[in-house]
Amino acid sequence: MHTYKYLILTLLPVLAHAQTQWTNATGNFTLSTPGNWTNGVPASGGTINLGTPDPLGFDLGTSYTIGTINVLTGISASLQGFGGGDTLALSNSLNLASGSSIDIVLPFSTTNGLNSTWSIGSSSVTFSGAVEILAGTVSASIGNGGSLRFTNSNSPAWTGTLAITGTGSISITAIEFNSANLDNVTINGLPVQLQGETLSAIPEPATLAALTGGAILLGTLTRRRRQA
Repeated sequence: MHTYKYLILTLLPVLAHAQTQWTNATGNFTLSTPGNWTNGVPASGGTINLGTPDPLGFDLGTSYTIGTINVLTGISASLQGFGGGDTLALSNSLNLASGSSIDIVLPFSTTNGLNSTWSIGSSSVTFSGAVEILAGTVSASIGNGGSLRFTNSNSPAWTGTLAITGTGSISITAIEFNSANLDNVTINGLPVQLQGETLSAIPEPATLAALTGGAILLGTLTRRRRQA
């Protein structure tokens, strides 16, 4: 008997923290429908797994806080609102598996004062709705072939920091980006500049001097050739 009691007590915490996966089984695309989740509607601040390309719709006029969003392998997910007033706040992390993508259409923010991580890898994140990064730091890791896109001009000025790290060929585009946010963005520890619709790191002074020196040298050689 004692063995069974201990076994039950051990399993209780696991059951209490079970995650839930978006399936849209009822076909109504609504977050608040229990039948659209494998383990019921996620609790505020909980973890959700996006396992179908069917859009996840947020109820009209409701503000949601989600702890962690996981996009499963090969899934092209999207988070959408059903009208004005619905917003999404992320308190912990956004994680994309290989070959996945996510388009966040409704207004999005981080939780004020909390740090969070966006693990993008070689996948793709698009913010089609307004974005606000509140006090705290978002650490966004982008791998070779990965992309991060901001496509909404209504994003307010950020009070938090977006610290991007990445290697290889990465794409960071900011169509109609709020230029006031540039001072709050870094790429591999360097400040950024907006070139057309692309965010790029400003070279360190030593690197910039070397590039400038190379340009002067090239100009001198060109003039000498013309004189010759």
